[in-house]
Amino acid sequence: MRRNTLRFMGINYEVRFVKYVPAGIARNAVGCFDPKHNRIYVSTTATKRQIAGTLLHELLHIIRHRVFVGMPMITDEMEVEGLSTALMELFSSNPHIFKLLSQGL
Repeated sequence: MRRNTLRFMGINYEVRFVKYVPAGIARNAVGCFDPKHNRIYVSTTATKRQIAGTLLHELLHIIRHRVFVGMPMITDEMEVEGLSTALMELFSSNPHIFKLLSQGL
């Protein structure tokens, strides 16, 4: 299991790359965000692109969880899935975008 840490809005989040996402957290999932423990799990059983897409999907859950505090989560999964799919396409078609974005940091 690989572990990484990232920081967002003053909070540290642990990212765990595991063979299987713990069943008690998400059933048959390739990734999940555990807000109680500030942790992301990403399954390594998929292709590299699928793993990257899953990580992006779970990062969007963190953003939504922190930025939209108190908002209804009814459509959360649909919103996050649509946005992560669109961003993966954007980033895949335009790898130079990371350089452009990082120049502003």
